[in-house]
Amino acid sequence: MTENKATQLNQLIKKRGTFKSKLTNFCNYINILKNSSAVSNAVIQFELQSRIDKMESLYSDFDTLQGEIEEIADDPDQRYQERDAFENQYYAAVATARSLCIPSFTSTNHEKTKWHRSYGELKEGTLVVIKEKTSPPLMWLMGRVIRIIPGRDGIARVADIQTKKGVIRRAYNTICPLPVKSFELDTSTRGVYGQAM
Repeated sequence: MTENKATQLNQLIKKRGTFKSKLTNFCNYINILKNSSAVSNAVIQFELQSRIDKMESLYSDFDTLQGEIEEIADDPDQRYQERDAFENQYYAAVATARSLCIPSFTSTNHEKTKWHRSYGELKEGTLVVIKEKTSPPLMWLMGRVIRIIPGRDGIARVADIQTKKGVIRRAYNTICPLPVKSFELDTSTRGVYGQAM
């Protein structure tokens, strides 16, 4: 691993530490609330629901950051141990928090804006644009996916992409698949029409 990558990895690991401390604070709050009689209080219920929502966005941010770490890290154990530990603690805390919520206070009649499942699958050969935080969108690299890299859980979160600068490895959250159309000759109108692939 180059010195630049090692420095970047250390910075990402430090940032991951802030997510872990926020999760620990949430767990401590839940443990205090479990042993309290004030859990039926309406204000506490709204605060609890608000904290659960905040934790869901924290998990999304953690997933993005951990994907970047998995991109850089050479050691497979380092890639997955931290994700597993964080996810186990996160899911246990959120499940406990939701069990403390009184059904009348949880808002189930509106749909969250974040996605809860994947609707598409990145495939080998897909034309993509690679997001870069340090450059404007018109300067982002374009490439073609040449390899999908699944995690231990079987879910692919990283891909190798062939670009004009060579093969690079990126997390899915930095890859934007492009809609591609193929054009065929339409003999009935003597023109060309597009057909979505």
